[in-house]
Amino acid sequence: MICCNQVMIRDALAFLADEPPVLVDWLPWNHTAGGNHNFGIAIHNGGTLYIDDGAPTPASIAKTVRNLEEIAPTLYFSSPRAWSSMLTRIQVGIAESTRFKRRLYEFFIPFAVEMERARLEGKTPTFTQKIRHRLGSILIYGPIKDQLGLSRVERPYTAGEAIGELLHLLLQQVTGHRFHDESDLLRLASGDRVTGQRQSLRPLRASIARSWARR
Repeated sequence: MICCNQVMIRDALAFLADEPPVLVDWLPWNHTAGGNHNFGIAIHNGGTLYIDDGAPTPASIAKTVRNLEEIAPTLYFSSPRAWSSMLTRIQVGIAESTRFKRRLYEFFIPFAVEMERARLEGKTPTFTQKIRHRLGSILIYGPIKDQLGLSRVERPYTAGEAIGELLHLLLQQVTGHRFHDESDLLRLASGDRVTGQRQSLRPLRASIARSWARR
């Protein structure tokens, strides 16, 4: 059953065949998701699994963010609480930063949510919106993505409970990835294959991220 499950996952997530995946995971291996699923993906595809000594809790999320930033996994599974905690950590950092950085955050983040809502409604962004979004990617979205260690993630997943709409919209637009839950694996297995996504501007974003971290 476990082998069949892994074949199904690899067929659905086609990018796993492009290169061995790199995962960072805090789930225990006696948990079916942590063992059969996540650990199984690393074994079946010749990947690497780093054991995260953090957890999606206020006391331990800093360790998880540190590990993600250091390792930069290509595939990441976590709970809605983890994503919420990571975003809260970013927001706290922004609140404690300079006035200029707070203004940038306040200018681009609501715009990111607005853009994602428009995308889901099938609206085409205007030329001005595309320019503004590109600028936001360099100044805000990219550095946040790098600080969260998501620069190489091909596909982020969440499971266990529904993720809040605002958090969902914001993370999708900031990270440039579509967030999926467990049910998507069943849908993908029925024929909708997922290919990898290539990243750009990472060196520049990483430089800005380091600048923001120093505040």
